[in-house]
Amino acid sequence: MNKPDRPKKKAQGREAKGASKTSKTRITEVRHHNSAGDKAASKAKAGGKARRALGREAQVALLLEVLRRRPVDTFELRRLGMASPAARVQDLEALGCVIDSARIVAVDSDGFSHYGVALYSLISEPEVVVDLEASS
Repeated sequence: MNKPDRPKKKAQGREAKGASKTSKTRITEVRHHNSAGDKAASKAKAGGKARRALGREAQVALLLEVLRRRPVDTFELRRLGMASPAARVQDLEALGCVIDSARIVAVDSDGFSHYGVALYSLISEPEVVVDLEASS
């Protein structure tokens, strides 16, 4: 028995949409996420234990605390217990914080490069947020 001719599958991904293979996102930095220092620092912050998912308010407070010290990327925020870092950034922006988001290349613990990972930096914050965090 002969099988009927099947139509060829359409191209998927970028080629199907007609997009070019080059990215228009400006990549500013490469971060490696496999150093023992990063893992040790994460464990020390968590009291020697792996962090579990936190409540929304706790995640917002943690994000603000970390951003006050230094810029932080999505991978690190997920390691700290945030399932949706972008949503917590939006929560802080709704409270009046000004947060810059740049796109970087991050290399995970398995050596894979991830393009377009967000790197968040705190530009300014209203005084009301300081009071909110102090009450948490």
